[in-house]
Amino acid sequence: MDRRIRAGLIGCGVIGCGNDVEWLSSDGKAGAPLTHAGAYRRNADTDLVAAADIDQARLQQFGREWGVTALYTDYQDMLAKESLDVVSVCLPSELHGAVVRAASQRNLPAVLCEKPLATDPDEALGLLRDCERSKTILAVNYFRRWNATLEQWAARLASGELGQIRRANAYYTKGVVQNGTHAIDLLHWLVGRMASVQALHTSGERDGDMAVDALCLTEKGIPCYLQACRQEDSNVLEIDVLTDRGRVRVAENGRRIEHYTVKPDPYYRQYTILNAEPDVTETAWQDSLGRAVEDVLHCLATGAKPKCSGWDAYEALQVAAAVVASAWQDGRRVAISNADRPEPSMAAVREGRR
Repeated sequence: MDRRIRAGLIGCGVIGCGNDVEWLSSDGKAGAPLTHAGAYRRNADTDLVAAADIDQARLQQFGREWGVTALYTDYQDMLAKESLDVVSVCLPSELHGAVVRAASQRNLPAVLCEKPLATDPDEALGLLRDCERSKTILAVNYFRRWNATLEQWAARLASGELGQIRRANAYYTKGVVQNGTHAIDLLHWLVGRMASVQALHTSGERDGDMAVDALCLTEKGIPCYLQACRQEDSNVLEIDVLTDRGRVRVAENGRRIEHYTVKPDPYYRQYTILNAEPDVTETAWQDSLGRAVEDVLHCLATGAKPKCSGWDAYEALQVAAAVVASAWQDGRRVAISNADRPEPSMAAVREGRR
């Protein structure tokens, strides 16, 4: 880089900085950082120079621990007074839209936003248009997109090296918008874009976000099943892809990959079966946020598209909204529209339901 990039943090909670207490106290020797603050601190080309949080005590604690003196209880003041190249948005989901819009209105060069980009696809599409007008690079932290190992396996699936994809199952928790869009984005990446969805079963809501099992069909007609699990039981995010040559399982929330190949059945010779013991690959999951920051810096230097862009996040949110719409309409199949012709907003669907 010709100069160091000036970064700001909006939201000093667990993903903003809190998960890196051990990493920070070890002077960066305890593995890779797991937060936005840690990713900026570790990158040789960035300076974390400002932060904003409405909790004054938490903000002051962040300043002491991270050595940042430009501290604001109003992010608008920070955006107005600080000369920044990139900000990370680490606030609750319903606040993402207002911050991204404010950053684009000030022509900020780049934003790295936590997922989901918004709670409604219409709002997300508006944010994309705002960022296009201001030429603001918008990346959204579906962080597995920056897992180098997963990236290699996604390429192997796309090339056909691992066989023709037959179907996929995805397990998620915390509601279809919050963590369900993590699963949807992974399915988009590993299997293909969704063309339609059909809700099969609804198991309640969490903070207003529905937990729905659904059958999704890709543009090539590959069936993908979304299956909602209880967060109270365990935190689950897994993808299981079956091909005509075996099975690829993204396990432990993306921390390992299990690859099962096909072999002749030793007892029934007319059949083939999957090997009982998979080849296991540990993934580079701890480097994901650091690679996200590196990617944003690369985009600032070259004008390239982020590996997980605002459009990727919008498309995942579109599918989630269609799943919810189908659930509200007794499992009616809902088609996924093109990016420039979004489905009706979730608010509009709610209104129509009354």
